[in-house]
Amino acid sequence: MNFMFMFAGTLNTNPWLALFGGIVILAGTNAARFGVDYYLMPALHNWLDKRHKGGRNNKAGGAAKPAHA
Repeated sequence: MNFMFMFAGTLNTNPWLALFGGIVILAGTNAARFGVDYYLMPALHNWLDKRHKGGRNNKAGGAAKPAHA
């Protein structure tokens, strides 16, 4: 009821911005379940993991070599 009182015009646009902000937050959290992120994010993680572990530009020098070789 307090939110409806604010929508009636007691405040400027703040209630509308709060409502739209909540919708944007909910849409962002559900994007990983229903959107392209469901397929894109695992592929991106795999690609970055492969690049980080054995890439040319790796600062650590790639995989560690055994001590006896």
